[in-house]
Amino acid sequence: MAKKKSARPQEPIRVGVVAAFRGHSLAQGAVSVDGDKALVIGYERSRSGSQNADDHHCLHSRPYFGDIAPGESVTRRGYVVFGDDIDKIAKDLKQRICG
Repeated sequence: MAKKKSARPQEPIRVGVVAAFRGHSLAQGAVSVDGDKALVIGYERSRSGSQNADDHHCLHSRPYFGDIAPGESVTRRGYVVFGDDIDKIAKDLKQRICG
C-alpha cells in the first residue's frame, strides 16, 4: 500500500538541541533548509526536549517542576524565539532564561 501524502506543503528543516544553559535548561531549535528561517524554544528550567523531522516537524521542550507538595505551586516561563540566525536567537533565549 502506498504511503498517503500530506495535503499541506512541507518545508524541510534541520532540528536539534541548540544549547544548554546553566546546566538545567535545554533549548531546542530548528533552521529551514534554505537557512532563511529559524526558531528556538525553551523554558527557564527544563531537563529534556525532543524533536523529529518527519512530515509534521515537532519541537518539544519540557519544563521541569521538581517535587511539588500539596497546596504549593511552581511557575515556569517558556519562550519561543523566531529569527533568521539560529546562533543569534539562541543567545537571545539564553539572555531571557539566564538574565
